[in-house]
Amino acid sequence: MLKLFICLFAVIALCEEVSAQNSMGFASYESDILSARPVRFIFGIGAGSYLYSHGGSFSPSCNCNFGDESGFRAMVLGEFRIQYPKLGFAYGVSVTHHDADATFTREEMRPSVIVGDPADIEVQYRNTSNVLLQWIAVTPEFFWFLPRSDLFFQVGMEFGFPLEARYDHVESILSEGIVYYDGSTEHVLLEEQDIPGGSELRLALSGSVGYDFWLAPSLALTPRVGISVPLSSVSSEDDDWRVLTGYAILMLNLRI
Repeated sequence: MLKLFICLFAVIALCEEVSAQNSMGFASYESDILSARPVRFIFGIGAGSYLYSHGGSFSPSCNCNFGDESGFRAMVLGEFRIQYPKLGFAYGVSVTHHDADATFTREEMRPSVIVGDPADIEVQYRNTSNVLLQWIAVTPEFFWFLPRSDLFFQVGMEFGFPLEARYDHVESILSEGIVYYDGSTEHVLLEEQDIPGGSELRLALSGSVGYDFWLAPSLALTPRVGISVPLSSVSSEDDDWRVLTGYAILMLNLRI
């Protein structure tokens, strides 16, 4: 009888082992060191929104400084990662598009010489700069998972490949009854042109936190929030002009 129970136990254990392997989809193994440690290959796509903030300042012309503009945009992110669940880490790469277009304005009062009497008065002006700034962000990533949890922390280096980097500078008179010599109230100080150094590679440190909710062995929903801190400036002539981004996104992850 004892031998029978031992045989039954061995059969049950063997069945459970086979079932576990089937549920893991016969995951691949990479080396002797990682033998018996399953590897997950995960492709994900997500949608959400991000906040961008132009920090520092820049001066297109006439020593007129612009800065401190921000906005929200919708975003789509694609990602591929390789995860080692028993080791608690993963690595991968993500790709997304960033649009940090913004309109910068500033108003000022300054003494101006006019035709008539009095010849020198205070005139109110508005300066405007329309900035077109977009890039593709490719981010190699490293993930660390909290032990026995699907909560993870991600860090990476973002490489931004510029798509567009242009700006202009327009000045307008706001004071009533005052015009430029040509009779208009608007003067183009700088036609739209490329931002100096705007075509160079952009670098940023990225970090995020998220949680994989596995709905099935091969399907997960992952809410995630993150931030990218710029290491490079937008313009080679304005070192402190940088764009910080923060995002919230919901990923649909498929184990392949």
